[in-house]
Amino acid sequence: MLNTFKGQTSEGQMVRFTIDENTFMGIIFGQNYHYVIRPAKDYTQNSEDDSFIVYKSWDIIPDANDFDYINNALEVANDDNMELFEQVTFRNSSGCSYILRIATDADFEFHQAKGGTNGSAASPTNNSIRSEINLIEGVYLSTFGISIVIGNQYVVNTSANQPYTSTNSLTLLSQFQSHWITNRSTVERDIALRNSDHTPPENQ
Repeated sequence: MLNTFKGQTSEGQMVRFTIDENTFMGIIFGQNYHYVIRPAKDYTQNSEDDSFIVYKSWDIIPDANDFDYINNALEVANDDNMELFEQVTFRNSSGCSYILRIATDADFEFHQAKGGTNGSAASPTNNSIRSEINLIEGVYLSTFGISIVIGNQYVVNTSANQPYTSTNSLTLLSQFQSHWITNRSTVERDIALRNSDHTPPENQ
């Protein structure tokens, strides 16, 4: 079921939303900051909380040790970092657009983290991935003029025969490469994205 939406406001601002029976979240991309809408339960961890939080992107103070704008598209610079924010977000003014074709691959732990069980349908997991990529595309499109198209999606929805077993990031990357070279070599894509919820040990 389609649950990701994109478009523009009457003032020409780019919009990205995820809307279904359980979720309403998204971003309105402005020239100086973004408006972000997120379920309050993302922060309160109260699954019964049906309220929402609406805030400007610069209200969030990023972690100085982990500032990754693309992967933290909903948590961007505050006032002190607005110069960097503007450079990163609004470099693309040529109107030129390119297409990046993505294939996604989710391991069983990620499937479980998204509410899946052993052997359950993969569609909720894939919907979650499409939701995140929909938001990320807004960043890539406004920054680099790159649109993202998801060509193929794969989910390991059983605990048996998992191709990704390590908690070491380098080993996981090697497993990912080997699995795709052996089993996905004919899949058309520019890049493949592995979605994982493996939690590495604290000393890694």
